[in-house]
Amino acid sequence: MKHIGSSSDKKAVPEGWVEVKIRDLGEVVSGGTPSTKNPDYWSNEIAWISPVDLSGYTKKYISHGKKSISRAGLENSSAKLMPAGSILFSSRAPIGYVAIASGDISTNQGFKSLVASQHIFGEYIYYYLKASKQLAEEYASGTTFKELSGKAFANLPVPLPPIAEQQRIVDKIEELFSDLDSGINSLKTAQQQLKVYRQAVLKWAFEGKLTAQWREEQQRRGKLASADTLLAQIKAEREQRYQKELEAWQSEVEAWEAIGKEGKKPRKPKKLKTFPQLAEDDLQGFAPLAESWPWVRLGEIIEEPKYGTSKKCSYDFQGKAVLTGQS
Repeated sequence: MKHIGSSSDKKAVPEGWVEVKIRDLGEVVSGGTPSTKNPDYWSNEIAWISPVDLSGYTKKYISHGKKSISRAGLENSSAKLMPAGSILFSSRAPIGYVAIASGDISTNQGFKSLVASQHIFGEYIYYYLKASKQLAEEYASGTTFKELSGKAFANLPVPLPPIAEQQRIVDKIEELFSDLDSGINSLKTAQQQLKVYRQAVLKWAFEGKLTAQWREEQQRRGKLASADTLLAQIKAEREQRYQKELEAWQSEVEAWEAIGKEGKKPRKPKKLKTFPQLAEDDLQGFAPLAESWPWVRLGEIIEEPKYGTSKKCSYDFQGKAVLTGQS
């Protein structure tokens, strides 16, 4: 896949366009940082930005960063004051952040900026540089981390249409981006609506609404089972399980007594809990159920809930897996 602005993309520019270098469009300016040991170099006089200020920054224009420098700091460093409209391009850590100065501004050495000619529409260059991150990285050098030198930045090729077309291209980009943003917002809204709908489906399921028609058909055929019958079956099953556990415990106790009661006495199974019938006050705020559905307490239809384990084990342990609540 070819990327916009990649040096491997050698398509001819459209008729009426010319291919130029960044240096042909205006003045290339590098930045600098005043000594941090001198507090007089740092004040609120002159806006000054570093690539960190553009991390996560989504606006086209920028007026200032987290720090500002003084006139003395500007004069005693390699930082340069650039006018509004200058296109700021981060040249290291990382390469490819772009913004346009909305007022006079300076940068640190992590930028290579363009003070464009009045015959260049700055927003056209802004979007071109945003599309040319890979190209800029190809022009960069360095072993520990890549850096784009002022000379390399000045030599970046630019397809240049007439200025009226530059503005038309920017207008079209922003029109399409606006459509994309609207699509994204619509998608996010739809996703939220789907979450609400999903929860509603689950709520309806356990109120009997999803199977109302099926219940009516089963009732007409005389095949609708009673929930009360089901509860009686569950109760009988739980009682049978408890009786088996009790019998097993009695056998374990007899065996334990036979060996002189060595070790701990086997633990007796807990008796089945009984639960009070749900009253109307207990069900306030709940939607009414289907006519043949009763409310029950969870403890009436499950075995006794148990806590999990938090024991540590070695990584080569081949026992049972443990599910945790942490992601």
